[in-house]
Amino acid sequence: CSAVFVHTVAQELPSGPHGCAGGSCYPATGNLLIGRDINLTATSTCGLEAPEQYCIVSHLLEVDKCFKCDSRRPYQPDYHRTSHRVENVIYLKDSKGDLTWWQSVNGEESVSIRLNLEAEFHFTHLIMKFKTFRPAGMLIERSADFGRSWRPYRYFAYNCSRTFPQIPSRSLQLIDDVICEERYSDIEPSTEGEVIYKVLDPSIHVSDPYSTNIQDLLRITNLRINFTKLHTLGDNLLDRRPDVLQKYYYALYELVVRGSCFCYGHASECVPVQGVDTRVSGMIHGHCVCKHNTEGLNCERCRDFHHDLPWRPAEADNPHTCRECNCNGHSDKCHFDMAVYLATGNVSGGVCDDCLHNTMGRNCETCKPFYYQDPARDIRDPVACVSCDCDPVGSLEGGVCDSHTDLDLGMIGGQCRCKPNVKGQRCDYCKEGHYGLSQNDPLGCQPCNCDPRGITMVGGPCDPISGDCSCKRYVTGRYCNQCIPEFWGLSNDLSGCRPCDCDFGGAYSNKCRMDNGQCDCRPHLISRQCSDVQPEYFCAALDFYKYEAEGPDVMTVHRERQPGQMVTWTGPGFARVKDGAGLVFTIDNIAYAMEYDIMIRYEPEVTCHCDPQGSLSAECDKVGGQCHCKPNVIGRNCNLCAPRTYGFGPYGCTACDCHLDGSAGQQCDPSTGQCPCNAGAHGRQCSNCQHGHWGFPNCRPCQCNGHAESCDPHTGACHECRDHTAGHQCERCMDGFYGNPVLGSGEHCRPCPCPGYLDSGHSNGDSCHMDPASNQIICHCKQGYTGPRCDQCAPGFYGNPEQAGGECRPCECNGNIVAEDPGSCDQHTGQCLKCLYNTDGLSCSECKPGYYGNALVRDCRRCTCMTLGTQQAYCSDGLCYCDKQTGLCPCRTNVEGRNCDQCASNYWNLGMDRGCEACGCHPQNSLSPHCNLISGQCHCRPGFGGQQCTECEPLHWGNPNVQCAECRCDPLGAEALQCDRTTGACLCREGTSGRHCDECARGFTGSFPKCVSCHPCFQLWDDIVCQVQRDLDNIRLIIAKILEMGTVPGVSDARIPFGMLNSIEVTVTLFWLRAEIAITDGRLMGIEREINGTAEQDNSLKRNLTSMEQDSENVDVPSVCLCADQFEKVRKYYLQSLEAEQRCNASVFGPESPVEQSQDTRNRTETLLEQKKDQLLRTVTAQNKSLSELEKKANDLNNKVHHLSHKVCGGSGNVGANDTCADNSCGGTGCKDSNGTLLCGGPKCKGTVGDSLRALQNAHEVTKNLTAASDDLMNIEEGADPESIEKVAKQVLAIELPVNRTLLDRVVQQIRDNIANLTDVERIFNQTSAHLDMAKQLLNRAQNAGAQADRVGDAISKTKEAMNTSQEAIEKAEKAIEMAMENLDATKNATAMV
Repeated sequence: CSAVFVHTVAQELPSGPHGCAGGSCYPATGNLLIGRDINLTATSTCGLEAPEQYCIVSHLLEVDKCFKCDSRRPYQPDYHRTSHRVENVIYLKDSKGDLTWWQSVNGEESVSIRLNLEAEFHFTHLIMKFKTFRPAGMLIERSADFGRSWRPYRYFAYNCSRTFPQIPSRSLQLIDDVICEERYSDIEPSTEGEVIYKVLDPSIHVSDPYSTNIQDLLRITNLRINFTKLHTLGDNLLDRRPDVLQKYYYALYELVVRGSCFCYGHASECVPVQGVDTRVSGMIHGHCVCKHNTEGLNCERCRDFHHDLPWRPAEADNPHTCRECNCNGHSDKCHFDMAVYLATGNVSGGVCDDCLHNTMGRNCETCKPFYYQDPARDIRDPVACVSCDCDPVGSLEGGVCDSHTDLDLGMIGGQCRCKPNVKGQRCDYCKEGHYGLSQNDPLGCQPCNCDPRGITMVGGPCDPISGDCSCKRYVTGRYCNQCIPEFWGLSNDLSGCRPCDCDFGGAYSNKCRMDNGQCDCRPHLISRQCSDVQPEYFCAALDFYKYEAEGPDVMTVHRERQPGQMVTWTGPGFARVKDGAGLVFTIDNIAYAMEYDIMIRYEPEVTCHCDPQGSLSAECDKVGGQCHCKPNVIGRNCNLCAPRTYGFGPYGCTACDCHLDGSAGQQCDPSTGQCPCNAGAHGRQCSNCQHGHWGFPNCRPCQCNGHAESCDPHTGACHECRDHTAGHQCERCMDGFYGNPVLGSGEHCRPCPCPGYLDSGHSNGDSCHMDPASNQIICHCKQGYTGPRCDQCAPGFYGNPEQAGGECRPCECNGNIVAEDPGSCDQHTGQCLKCLYNTDGLSCSECKPGYYGNALVRDCRRCTCMTLGTQQAYCSDGLCYCDKQTGLCPCRTNVEGRNCDQCASNYWNLGMDRGCEACGCHPQNSLSPHCNLISGQCHCRPGFGGQQCTECEPLHWGNPNVQCAECRCDPLGAEALQCDRTTGACLCREGTSGRHCDECARGFTGSFPKCVSCHPCFQLWDDIVCQVQRDLDNIRLIIAKILEMGTVPGVSDARIPFGMLNSIEVTVTLFWLRAEIAITDGRLMGIEREINGTAEQDNSLKRNLTSMEQDSENVDVPSVCLCADQFEKVRKYYLQSLEAEQRCNASVFGPESPVEQSQDTRNRTETLLEQKKDQLLRTVTAQNKSLSELEKKANDLNNKVHHLSHKVCGGSGNVGANDTCADNSCGGTGCKDSNGTLLCGGPKCKGTVGDSLRALQNAHEVTKNLTAASDDLMNIEEGADPESIEKVAKQVLAIELPVNRTLLDRVVQQIRDNIANLTDVERIFNQTSAHLDMAKQLLNRAQNAGAQADRVGDAISKTKEAMNTSQEAIEKAEKAIEMAMENLDATKNATAMV
């Protein structure tokens, strides 16, 4: 009847002295309830709604048996001591040392306590200490999925077979058996009774602590304790009034849920889970600080890019570190594939995801289709995979090339796989003897079919595009099977055919028959070539007829023949003929009238006179004596400059190049080259404006607001602005000054006060401006300065800029602050105030407390000191400090490791205030001084046991130095086979007793091991008898003292007569017996009522049975018939059901069922998709490539259109709303005006359209001049002689155009190129045609004026003046006509091209 206190035993987990590097490691264990009072709930708590009264089962003479429970407020030692909420069970006592407890509502039996954890935890064991009776029935449940499903750990009951009849009550056989246990459910002790549950029972050997079932046992996210039955004295069965139930409830002093952060052996410490802000000393946190390349709250998965091996829990000698994937630098993502892992022989299972740089494969180790690996680069190079340069038309599989080089497989990286009749590195040429590369031809190209006799042996036999055979020199035909005209005899000769070689005089032509080469002979000529004369005929030589020159001015000169000299004459020499004389030949022997060729031989005798500066050499043409002149030099002797050139010299003459708009004419001074300039033009070529002007040819004065005298002649930008001004027109103040320097404003530029002037040595601004709204000067500060006057340091800078000579310098915080933050450093001292990246110090140059590393490179990492192993002086608020440079943690005594996460050798129990405890293994009885780091268990020699090997070996007891005896605990009656090591007493199960637990216990009957519990009434009487026995023993003790002393102890010294002592003893005994009899009588009355109720139910059942028997006897024959009819209907419906079932099965199973057919269709569809997948991918890739090329071409075309728009229209505006181009008045491609008409060019715009419009304007001016000339000519009287008029007209017609033909050809070509993309071709064409018609009309009028001038005979002077005017007009008209004709031709060509 006495309670036994059981100490908490830490759960043993395999570990070792190596920490996490060589194997598994585990965080320290502790009470999981600490810090989680808000996560602990109970379904029943007394006094939550209103104060409630409860009583205790105590001594009958005690007065205070009932108390008040008020849990409306949390427990406080000074003010709310009657609160009994569930969080009171976390700690046994309060701050004053008083016991606290949780208590349920009176009389409620189904009550549960639940703990909700924020992550997965390792649960080892549970301890409960009760204030009242332990429950007569309860169970412990767990959840590993945050309460979605629950599984039981263990059932506890006073009578398992009655309370949990479906749960076996045998001893534990397997570690994960779910059984019912009775030893923790006795009614005694009535207070401070304990319930202890260990997840891994020490009596069961665990071979693999990392197995799935063991990990499932230990892993929890929620824990629930369900109380199902109260222990009572039985009076609640007789009376259910509240005052009776007030003493029956659950009350719990302390609840210990021992466990640790669940990290699968991959972490030695844990930190708070995100969102959990509780920081309580001794709290076990739930976020593992993972090692071995794992991550997650519980290290339940491999960290990103470390999936080359499967994730596994760590083992004692194998950490199962997650290995990094090998993606060759082309991906930073991967996943694990078990099939790949098994296929590699459990070597590697990582599969890279989203390979970059055109790679693919499990390790991104190969190039994608249509790419190949550059043999000069490693596969890890980002540009290792190069795009295949294969022509998809001539390549197999749409242009796929060999992905890499493998000589054994015949693969060469980048090599294209050509179709059978295709060749080339890109498969873009037909093989020799083939032509017509086509994508639809499976062979790629067609054979040439050329005649081998007629083709050349160099190169391909035919054209690879057209298929035309490459014939020999004298062979023709598509297939080179014919000789060209005048050749015959197709053969394998080098030339293919032989020439006909028909005699020039003997044959009609040089043509012959192709088969035998026979020429068509003239009469009397024979042989193949017609070169033989028919017998009896002859042919005269070509010079058969020779004649000598005769005449009055001919003198015969004899010429002597010299050795080696070629004779170029006949007769004695040659005839010298004077210049202008004639020759006479007398011919009197012509036999036939026919065409004869006359050949006269002569030799000139004129000396060349070429100018040495103007000619290229001293030689001249044999005929005419013209010398070969240098550029721009004319004359037969090359001694004159050509018109519109100047500077005759050794290099010829230089073109005048007088500007068309700036000069009055195109002829310049022949010596200086100065052109005649118009008003306002300047320079040798009249191509510049005068000083102070710009914008040639429309020169205008420079606009510099009076601050400069000259400007850029092209842009008008003013040069050397004065008065502190700047800008295109000196219209603004230079940096460091402010004001309005525009001419007429009345202001000037003044220095910026930022805060001092520019040259004061105290200027911190680059520039400033005046705010027109406030008339305040706004400074634009230099870097590092701020404020309206730049007299303050900007964020990230410090100094004293408000003082003269002061400056702002960057805050020296080693890059560990946000420079834009105003409070990042002190603006006056430069002290760093907001250090980032876990740095600290005046200049953020060191790591802040709790971090270590190099602050100068932003490498401060958090100290990983284990709280349980680090000196407490270096820890606060759950964070421990380490060495700021090395990261080493200050360890407690006998604790070692960089993180203070393991005990020193021969020590254990990490987490003690004084450090680790010594193992204390007996030097002779143990195998080594080492012990288990968690339990402290030494490794004992045979025959010894105990934690330090100072006791007998397991299953023995006694003094090992004297004698050890075997326990011999009966396995059927003992809780464990190990007995008490000192006394040898076995720990018996409920219902058994004896030294070896081999007898039935008190309260049980039967033969061991079949011990059966006595009737419940025995327990009640046995409790009473035990209590009476204890009371009688106490009375006997008191009476013995009275008899011995003669006085009542502690009362007085008065003597009591001996007779009265016996009377008192009997009276007290009777008093107690009466009380117990009264209680027993009440219980018996309750039992009697239950028996009476049971008898009444039995009589009712008997009456029902008798009635049913009578009804069965009254059943008649018609009823039987009715039953037969019903049976037939049931049978009929049963057969219909069978038939329906068969039809249903036929629709689902079998080859003809729709389901099977659907499955077959799906399989065939998937097969087709798989077959077409590669082809589809290749087609898509080829199309994407084509689209990219088309897009590039479209962009190039767009650029060309914009360029041509500039050339034609003079601009390329951006098309906006309503297709208008507001940013360019010259319009351009797609631009329209407000009326919707296409807009292109203008009189002031550059480009072809602008030139046409200006030509039209010039034509109008010519029209005016010609009209005036015509009027003058109409008034001229006749009188000029026709010879003078003709001479003047010839001079007019002899005038040359100012532009040579080469320049005109170049301009025409530019117009053709530029107008190719002209949008409004038709309109320009019509307009140009109109201009041309107008120019023709002007020309006709001028011609009419000339004809009228022919009839004038008496006013030559006026005629000359009029013709001079006409000459200028005609020159301009012809120029306009030529430009118009050029535009018209270009327009026609462009129209044809479009």
